Amino acid sequence: MYKRLFAFCAIFVMIFSLMAANAAKLSDLDMSKIELVKESKIDVESMSVGAEFGNPPAGWTYQFVLGEQPKIAEADGNKYIASNGFWQMFHEPVEEKYYMFSVDVKVSGKQNFGIFARAGKEKFQYELNMSDFFEQDRSGEHDGLQALGGSGMYVRVEGKKVTLYIKLYDESQKCDINNKLYAFETNYDFSTGFHTLILADDGKNVYVAVDDEIIARVKFSDPKTYPIGSEQYYSKVVVYGGDGSELGTHDNALFAVNSVVAIGNRNNPTNFDNIILRTYKDKADNPQTSDSGAAFSAMTVVFGMCVVVLKKRVLV
Repeated sequence: MYKRLFAFCAIFVMIFSLMAANAAKLSDLDMSKIELVKESKIDVESMSVGAEFGNPPAGWTYQFVLGEQPKIAEADGNKYIASNGFWQMFHEPVEEKYYMFSVDVKVSGKQNFGIFARAGKEKFQYELNMSDFFEQDRSGEHDGLQALGGSGMYVRVEGKKVTLYIKLYDESQKCDINNKLYAFETNYDFSTGFHTLILADDGKNVYVAVDDEIIARVKFSDPKTYPIGSEQYYSKVVVYGGDGSELGTHDNALFAVNSVVAIGNRNNPTNFDNIILRTYKDKADNPQTSDSGAAFSAMTVVFGMCVVVLKKRVLV
């Protein structure tokens, strides 16, 4: 009997380990060991329709460069940012280890914009320009729209498709920057209504979600510097699909150790709402542990639950 129980629990541990690496939904994440530090929310409900967008909360930098200024619009009783032109908005490096960056998006057609995470603060030289979040990187890897920015990762949507761009250091490219693209078909149509894009970062992985559904996970490690700049970047990234399958590995990634989150728009009509950055820290009674310690803790929890139920997966 005990052998059976041990074998059952061993299998349970294996299943738990897989779930710990891959959650189907963000709501599956167990947030009980961390606590909210700060929430910065950009909601334009109090602004007048037709007013120009600008002046975000402290911590955010908004820069409009050229074209048509983003303005406040309203539809179905909801106000939002109807944008065009060349502009960007970014938050200085996130101070806490854990954060969630979410943006409600509605966009028709194939528009060139990006929702960024793990970008660096420094800007790289792009011929006569700099690697701003609205600036194309002159690389050879794209899907008909020149890739934006210089570091980190970003997502762009088109109909039901979400495309993930992984920024790479590549000396073969004109400006030493390249990209690897991963496209995901979803059940959410961004052309017919607003859906929420979420980038959730636990200090080791960035989860990409639409509304509550996780569609990808990007694991990062091995910080280093590159000849292109002075910041430290995680060089190794592994990209997984929402089902946990490994899709690609790169050892020349530009994932900043000190993460900047951002929105960049390159003269395309896009609509945004409810731009939210939430930061978290470990609770006082949950000191940070090593990977082996965390794994041991997970095994202990699972063994104790072999005859009860499996709790939600742990975020940290």
